[in-house]
Order: sequence, then structure tokens, then C-alpha cells
Amino acid sequence: MNNTSTKKIGFPISGRKGERGNWQGARPGGADLSALNLAVKMSQMGFQIVVILDQDGPTVDYIIRLGLDYVVINLPSIDKRAPFDDSVIQSIVKHSADVERHLTKESIGIIHTNDAGMHRIWGALKQKIEFIHVWHERGLFQHPAKAEEFLLAAEMVLTISMFVRDRAPVSIRDKVIVVDNPITIDRVYDRKQDSYWLKNEFDIPLDAKVFTMIANGNKRKRWDMFFEAAAKSIKSNKRHYFISVGLTVRSEINDLKHKYISSDVASNVIIAGYRYDALRFVSGTDALVSTAKNEPLGRTIVEAGMLGTPMIISSEGGHKELLQQLSPFCLVERADANKFKNEFDKIDELSSLYVGVRDDVADSMSWRFSPERHVKSVANLYVSVLGIAV
Repeated sequence: MNNTSTKKIGFPISGRKGERGNWQGARPGGADLSALNLAVKMSQMGFQIVVILDQDGPTVDYIIRLGLDYVVINLPSIDKRAPFDDSVIQSIVKHSADVERHLTKESIGIIHTNDAGMHRIWGALKQKIEFIHVWHERGLFQHPAKAEEFLLAAEMVLTISMFVRDRAPVSIRDKVIVVDNPITIDRVYDRKQDSYWLKNEFDIPLDAKVFTMIANGNKRKRWDMFFEAAAKSIKSNKRHYFISVGLTVRSEINDLKHKYISSDVASNVIIAGYRYDALRFVSGTDALVSTAKNEPLGRTIVEAGMLGTPMIISSEGGHKELLQQLSPFCLVERADANKFKNEFDKIDELSSLYVGVRDDVADSMSWRFSPERHVKSVANLYVSVLGIAV
């Protein structure tokens, strides 16, 4: 495909199976949200954007609400944890003729991928179809050896932090460009009101301290450390309550709760599951917790900073890069359950420290991760690296 300046940019997003009509229930995950925010802003700047869904489903309603065009191109689902071998590649490329027909029909000449599954799918398709591939790595470059060929073939590779860049294959590291994510909060939150709501929602005493962790079920999140630290903290202070929020496997999370939390204090640990109003939890909690190991960046950490919520987080990966210049007192070095428990016990001190830095943290986060700054950076790269004109 030539004359790419007149071609549209396709953003592949995984559609969700399920009942249509509930756009809140279909709210995509963090990586897709960042990609869609970028797509919206680039569209407003004049770039021609089309969201590419691999299946019809409730995510369509969310995309329509954002005002973006979309096309459904049925493609196989890729399990990020499964082996990625020649048989998987063949199952992808057998769709290449149909995919090329859709791209030609929609005048899509650039593909901007945002997660491991889409990187692999479109990396494989690029072996058969001509398009410009922008690989936007929001994870940890934990891809099989075969994917290194796809990275080498990509015309532009972006990533969200220096920590992630430094985990790229050596062969492509010099061409990886770091661009901060776009992260915004779309409404005004009141920490006092949200604290009152949160405690009433889960029948928590109003004078209790609440610690909330929001994460998926990835082992990297270290839910076991969270529950072990919670058990130790509750043992020393029955007024400490802990809430888990996120797309976790409920049976596994319940197993961890039963393993670490004794029955007499089980009510102090609440498994809230997936909540579309997760930001209200962030606003209302006394401290946001992240025990995660080697986190690429941490979207919820940025949101907590914007909302003025104290944080107790592991000093690993993108966490440290994100916060060490702003609030080093919230970082847990060489994290383990005992160290987190000790930080939980000092929540009053942490809250007092936040009074002095809350506005500075919020202002810094809001500037650094503003969609306007992000989209300008990406747009400039499209022009300077790819030669794309709006």
C-alpha cells in the first residue's frame, strides 16, 4: 500500500462476547482504554481512525459512545500464556485474504496494535499483507522468540516507560521510543463523600481504615502478598479493612482469602470483584495498595495520584520510575508481606504526609499523562518517523 498519508489508521481491539447494550459492563481494560483515548484524540486532530474488532460484542456500544468508526474482522483469539508456534501463525495467516479485503475496502494502511494478542496476530498477518505496523507495547515484551521477527518488521515501536523499553529484545531496543500513556479522570470526585459511600456500601465502620487493591488475576500482581499482609495487619488492628477489586478469578481469590484470613476476621476482607465504578473506590479508600512485581507502569497508580489518594506500592518496575521523584515515602523497597503490614500500620502518618504533596502530585500526574501531551507526542512521531501527514 503506497501513499499512506491518505490511509486510515486501524486500532485493533479485542471485542467481548456477551449481551449487547450494557456499555459500562463492557468497559475495556487499561491497555485498550489507553489505546481508545489515543484514537479519539488523534481523530479529533484530523487523523482518520477506525477501530478493528476481532468479534462483535458489547464493546461495540462503548466504541460507538466514543464516536469512533469501527469494523469487525473475525480473527482467532490468542491466549497470551499459550505457546506461539508455527501452527498458531498458520491459523492466523489463513485469514489474510479476508483481512486484506477489509483493509482495502476501509482504506486502512496503518495498524496500531496495543496488546500481546494483537501484536502477534497483526505481526503474523504482516508476513502476508502490506501495511505499516505501529507496535505500541504496554506490557513487558514477554513475547516468544518468533515475535522478535515481528518487532523487527514493525515500522515504529512505542512503549510506556523506560522500564518496559529496557526489557525489549536487544536487536530492536535502539528503535523503541518511550511515550507516556494518556490517562484522564472524566468526573469530579470528593474523597470524603466517597469514603462515606464506600464504608456504607460494604458495612465498614466509619472510623475504620480501608486499603484497596485493584488488579487483574495475573500472578505478577502478587495477590498472595496482599492477603498475607492484610492478615498480619488485621491481627494488630481490627479497624483495618481490605478490599480487592478487579477482573480476578473469584474462586482463586476466595482460596487466597481462606488461606490467609482467619474466619473470625473474614468480614475485614472484602472481595468486590469487577466494578465499573472502580475510580470511586480509589477516591474513597484511605490508601491504594499495589504489591505488583515488575509492573510496566500502573494506570490505577496514576489515577490515585490525580485523585489525591495515598498509595502503598511496591518499588519495582514502572512504579519506581513513576513516583520516585514525587512521593518516595509510599514506595515499599524489596517488598514482602511484613513490610506492607508495617506501612499499613503507619497509615495515619502517610495520610499526614499526603496533605503537603497532594496537589503537587495531582498536578504533575495530570500534566505528564494528559491526552493532549500524549497525542501530540504520538502525532509528531507519525509525522517524523513514518512521514504521515494529517
